Amino acid sequence: MLTLERILLLKQVSLFAGLNIQELRLIADIVEETEEDQGEIVFNQGEPGDSMYMIIEGGVQIVLADGTPVKTLSTFEAFGEMALIDDEPRSATAKAVAPCKFLRIDRDRFVALLGQYPEISMGLLRMMSRRIRSELAAAPAVAHQEEPGMAFRQ
Repeated sequence: MLTLERILLLKQVSLFAGLNIQELRLIADIVEETEEDQGEIVFNQGEPGDSMYMIIEGGVQIVLADGTPVKTLSTFEAFGEMALIDDEPRSATAKAVAPCKFLRIDRDRFVALLGQYPEISMGLLRMMSRRIRSELAAAPAVAHQEEPGMAFRQ
C-alpha cells in the first residue's frame, strides 16, 4: 500500500482527523499492514495493550471475557487506540468476524514518533478534547448537588 493511501485511511480515524498531512505522513510511515482470518482473535481482554488497529477490510467484534458483545466494527473504524496512550491491559477481546486487513500502529514506535515530533501530541489532545466535549454535550443532564463548602464550576 502506498504512503498516500495510508494517509487517506488514517485521516478517517477520529483520533487522527485533526492532524495535518505532514503529521499523518509521519504516522503512515510507522504503520504496518496485518491480516487475520475470520474467527481469529486479534487480541484478548486482559492482555497488555501494545498497538491499535484500523480496519481496511473486513469486520471485528468487540466482546467481553464473558462473551457479551459490545460492538461490531467495520471498514475504516479503529479499535485498541487507548493502548497507544496508557499501559492498561486490554478492556475487551477483538475477534475478526470476516477475513480482515488492518493498519496496525505499534505503541513503542508511536511513542518514539511523539518524542521526535511533539506537535503531533497536541493534535491528538485536541481531538480527544473534542470527543469528550461532544460526548458530554450529548449526555443527558444530571442533577448535581453541591457538598457544603464545595463550589461547582464548568
